[in-house]
Amino acid sequence: MSVIQVDLDLLKNLIKESVAEALKEERNLFYENVIPFVSDVEMQDIINTHGEKPDKSEYIDMTEWFTNAN
Repeated sequence: MSVIQVDLDLLKNLIKESVAEALKEERNLFYENVIPFVSDVEMQDIINTHGEKPDKSEYIDMTEWFTNAN
């Protein structure tokens, strides 16, 4: 039986990347199953009720709230 030697850091990074990729795929599948489908008729009703999507300049960037949280 042959033995393959692998650098410990290389193996660690490979496992870390593989786990991150698997979690990303599962999260995307979860979102697909949780977010309901909206038909064109329903979407038009939403637009009529609440108006068009606001311009990007009207959004508030709250990224720092999460990145600087303790």
